[in-house]
Amino acid sequence: MRHWFFSALALIGAQRDGSLARRAAFVGWMSAPVYLLLALWALGGAALAAHDTTLHGPVLAQTALYAFAMTAAWLAFAFYGLHLDRQRLPDQRYTTTVLWAYALSSTLTCYLVGTLTMVAGLVMMGAPLVGLMLFPIRQVLVVFGTGIIAVLALSVAGALGWIPYAPVLASGLATDTAPSLYYALSGIIGAGLYVTYETVIMMALVSAWHYREAGVRALSLTDPLTNVSNRRHIIEELEVLLADPARRTAPLAVIMVDIDHFKQINDRHGHVIGDQALSAAANALRLCLRGDDRIGRY
Repeated sequence: MRHWFFSALALIGAQRDGSLARRAAFVGWMSAPVYLLLALWALGGAALAAHDTTLHGPVLAQTALYAFAMTAAWLAFAFYGLHLDRQRLPDQRYTTTVLWAYALSSTLTCYLVGTLTMVAGLVMMGAPLVGLMLFPIRQVLVVFGTGIIAVLALSVAGALGWIPYAPVLASGLATDTAPSLYYALSGIIGAGLYVTYETVIMMALVSAWHYREAGVRALSLTDPLTNVSNRRHIIEELEVLLADPARRTAPLAVIMVDIDHFKQINDRHGHVIGDQALSAAANALRLCLRGDDRIGRY
């Protein structure tokens, strides 16, 4: 189970370095389970509406159909994005469409269940965070900024009575009646599941980001031929050691090693053999190191 979990995290994190189409396809994979859960919730509410006057059965049934349709749509988006990625086809228009579809569908979903609910707030907060990890900042701000403005407008319109607030609830519920136990508990459970879901996704993306940064830093400090520290790293480590007060009373030795007749190796056998000789020398020296010793190519 633990291996499966970390494999899933690695798969999610790998989307960070994928093409724009692959990242947009990930939005589809990420959204489909959410809408499937919404569809099942709406079906349950529609079944209970006959015994619960606070629930609006017809709207819940329509919400279930809408959620099933969105589940299928997001899966179609995801598969099409993978097709674009594999064929290396232009993906800018597809990515823009996916982001706007996500913003519009999230806005409509928040309106159906109530724009002032805990789940709606978490969706409008969590979605831009994931978006900023995957897409250009300007594009994310424009798309999700528009979505937030739309949710705010719907909230004001509902408060003024111009449109019904949370259509899945019976008319007038927001001011006259307490919500049903099903609506209240499912809202709390849904919020908890969404937070967990978004946390796992964010953890995977941030971990991949940190891993990539660590890899880039390691490459900047490593000699690509011999795979030992390069000149920059050697100097940095020497500065750290010399600045350490604990090392001022302890001896510190620096040994410069040169390979005899190395120019003759290059001239006689070529630079490819010369590179192999350097790598072999570095490996031989690495095997001689003690715990605190360092090796590098100056």
